[in-house]
Amino acid sequence: MEKRVKAIKIITIISVIIMFICIIVLTCQLIKIGNLKEKNKSLNLYKEQLLEDIYNYNTTNAYYGNNRQEFLEEYAREVLGWGESGEIWYTKK
Repeated sequence: MEKRVKAIKIITIISVIIMFICIIVLTCQLIKIGNLKEKNKSLNLYKEQLLEDIYNYNTTNAYYGNNRQEFLEEYAREVLGWGESGEIWYTKK
């Protein structure tokens, strides 16, 4: 009888320890899942930003490639301050 009581106590203690360990592991896993969801959101935002940058780059690159002469003339006038002879410059005040 005493052996049976000892066995029940040992099984109970082992069961409680295993349940406690399972609760700790479950809590850690839930924290990891929360962190991964947040990381996933930030990576999706970063991905959307990169896709927008790629689209803007491709659009700009297509404009410069197709309208190279216009772009160079506009750049020379606006950035470098060059113009054709006899041009009159009007500026905003």
